[in-house]
Amino acid sequence: MITEKQLKANRRNSKLGGVKSEQGKTKSKMNSLKHGIFSNEILLNGDFQENLSEFEEIRSNAYETYKPEGIIEEFCIQRIIYGIWRMRRVIKAEKGIVQSFTNSFISEKEHKRALVIKEIYEKIPTISEALIESNPKLIQRAIEVFQFTKNEFERFGSLSDILCNRISNYYYRDKNNWACEEFSETNARLNPNIENSLFSDSSEEEKTNAKTIINDYLDQEIDKLQKGLVEVKEQTNNQDTANLYSMLIPNEFDMDRLQRYETMLENQIYRATDELQKYQALRKNKNGFVS
Repeated sequence: MITEKQLKANRRNSKLGGVKSEQGKTKSKMNSLKHGIFSNEILLNGDFQENLSEFEEIRSNAYETYKPEGIIEEFCIQRIIYGIWRMRRVIKAEKGIVQSFTNSFISEKEHKRALVIKEIYEKIPTISEALIESNPKLIQRAIEVFQFTKNEFERFGSLSDILCNRISNYYYRDKNNWACEEFSETNARLNPNIENSLFSDSSEEEKTNAKTIINDYLDQEIDKLQKGLVEVKEQTNNQDTANLYSMLIPNEFDMDRLQRYETMLENQIYRATDELQKYQALRKNKNGFVS
């Protein structure tokens, strides 16, 4: 709240018409700079809005360090501040370029992995196939199919021709020919729909043993796949990390563009700083100071 004394002083000053001396006018010309109004010329607004408080911190530090006097020194300070602010943008631009590359890589990689799963939907992926593709989702898909197969077996006591053929094809592609043959033959003992003279007269003991064999096969493969999932995930993470690190340097065109702009800004800051120091040295000599 303004006091009565301040209010009267303000009224008197307003009648005087403001600053009268040349020195006061010169100093007042730069009030807009000192109070950050000129920040509107450099700060980005709209969807991409830059932080005014960060700019003000740089401006305050520059004024505190150099303590400029007069319009020429103020102009040099302005060039230094603007140069530093633009230099910050160069670093952010580099970050944006790298981030764009890495985001694109991750998105494309995930898209390709999803397509691979879609392409092999009718077959059960093996661990070796998942390692070749560096795709843990293939192993997850295989675990889901084996778990579904186990549930169906527990529910019906045997497997349909379709499920049995998929499991047999899996073992065949996994180079486990013995399991491929034994799994099919064992299931034939339990499936009354399969007409096979070799197994149609299987005893109850043989059927019980067959159920144990199939359950063991399914449990062993689920355990094997779950361990394989850890291996595939580790390999995939290592490979993806290596690929991402290779993208931490922008391409030649972007790097050249950033370096040229950064060099221009550095030259501008150094030149403005040098000129400011020269003007301040002249001013101090005129005022009787030793340079």
